[in-house]
Amino acid sequence: MGLFGLLVEKVHDEGERVTPSGIIIPGTINRTMIKGKVIATGEGSQSKKMEVKTGEVVTYNSVTAIEIELENKRYNVVDARQCLFIN
Repeated sequence: MGLFGLLVEKVHDEGERVTPSGIIIPGTINRTMIKGKVIATGEGSQSKKMEVKTGEVVTYNSVTAIEIELENKRYNVVDARQCLFIN
């Protein structure tokens, strides 16, 4: 994860539904702006401190995120500079 990288776990929006078996059914098919809870952050740099903190919920563009799997859980790696909102 780079200096401004965030490890984000997707937060289920109100429009989504999760079946008992864990299948996520989205409220809309073409949703690019998603919310996620920050699990870990990079350090930032000497000239620019990291503004996003662990535990915060951010809204970001899913197109720019990189999906990874760690310990059987799916996460997105997001550049903090690509976050649209800190919710």
